[in-house]
Amino acid sequence: MRVLFEKRMDCIQKVAEYKFNKNEKIFDQSREQSVIEKNLKLLEKQEYKSAYHDFLQVLMDSSKDYQKDWIASQKADSHE
Repeated sequence: MRVLFEKRMDCIQKVAEYKFNKNEKIFDQSREQSVIEKNLKLLEKQEYKSAYHDFLQVLMDSSKDYQKDWIASQKADSHE
């Protein structure tokens, strides 16, 4: 799990850098909903749907928090 977590965080870092460089907003509600719906449809055991939805939401929220913190640190560094 640690290895997958680190790979995910590396991807989130790249997303944060992209959004910072393109001055894009961190949260896009329609995109987030689309990603969640797409992944829920791929779930093989539908009895896990509610728990999987919650899991995906936690991942999304964690990603947004990390991006927000990283972008804020970049802005602070550029003002020093």
